[in-house]
Amino acid sequence: MYIVEKGNKYKYCERYRNPLTNKRKIISVTLEKKTKQAQHQAQVLLQAKIARIMSQIKHVDTIPGITLQRLVDDYLANYRLRIRPATYANAEMMSRSLIKSLGGDALIEKITPLILTRTIEGMIYGPRHISNSYAAKFKIYLRQLFSFAVKESYLDHNPADNLEVAYRPSEGGHSTRNKFLETDELNRLLKYAYDRNHTYAVLCEWLYQTGMRCGEALALSMSDIEETPDGWVAHVNGTLEYTGLKVDAWYKTNQTKTPAGMRDVALSKRAVELYRDRYDYAEGQGYLFTTSHHTPIQISAFNTFLRTAAKRLEINKPVSSHIFRHTHISKLAELGVPMYVIQQRVGHSNSRVTQEIYTHVTHEALVKNRVQLEDL
Repeated sequence: MYIVEKGNKYKYCERYRNPLTNKRKIISVTLEKKTKQAQHQAQVLLQAKIARIMSQIKHVDTIPGITLQRLVDDYLANYRLRIRPATYANAEMMSRSLIKSLGGDALIEKITPLILTRTIEGMIYGPRHISNSYAAKFKIYLRQLFSFAVKESYLDHNPADNLEVAYRPSEGGHSTRNKFLETDELNRLLKYAYDRNHTYAVLCEWLYQTGMRCGEALALSMSDIEETPDGWVAHVNGTLEYTGLKVDAWYKTNQTKTPAGMRDVALSKRAVELYRDRYDYAEGQGYLFTTSHHTPIQISAFNTFLRTAAKRLEINKPVSSHIFRHTHISKLAELGVPMYVIQQRVGHSNSRVTQEIYTHVTHEALVKNRVQLEDL
């Protein structure tokens, strides 16, 4: 290893032979110091880089001594390049939780499935008291994180595969029903909204009529709604990006949450009426849903309005903008619309929640039908 000074920094270089070309190559890492400790750190980083290059050509033993903090840092740096800021923010938050639970200096080669299971269960039953749904998302995050570790030759297996987590029993049973609104609850909530905030009310009904994610609906411009020979459609081609940004810096992305989210949604007659209401309000310009100042609606303010409404109406469910999407799915299932059609309409290539609601609603319909048979 040799060192090259670059201003106030030091470039540590190492030669190695590329196994693909059999030619000598140089790899480097830049640090701010030239101390013995810095030199040792540079040596470790350089060897890790060389090992990673070698592992791409021919399988080598995994790179030992990788800490959890190092894995998380590498994963987030890679992950950030290919996802939306909001999705990255969630991964970053979960990464902080993991580091806090296990410690950044924990060696990942020592982390077992039992340790990860106990970590999740500690979050469920401990002081944090996270929900089962959040625990399930955290479990997915762990699987992705350690899958990255395997890909980078930090590990030879994924300890987060097939974790058996003991979820909180109290959230079982009727938890699926809590994900969507019954007809009476929906009607009462819509009436409450129309009596107090017309813009919010129209947005509530639009989400119910179309099954869109709130971010997708708020990103719609007037030009995204079109009358075609087959009827009116909404072209869902982006989502509203607002994470960490001031309102005047919000913008529409050129992609939805998932590739399946890029779709055309057929509009009902009622949805077309809602579109015309907003068209007149905004004079045919800009976003479909805006405030009185013609700025995008803040999802946080909208959700606060919904939580207040649910409390006053005594709807004992976690009501947010997303519940209208689930209610849309439940109504389509109730009408007998096939699962694959529903998934295509709401932009899901595969969704546990969609399948859960569909199964729940169709099962209840079968039970109801069985009771009706007794009246023959």
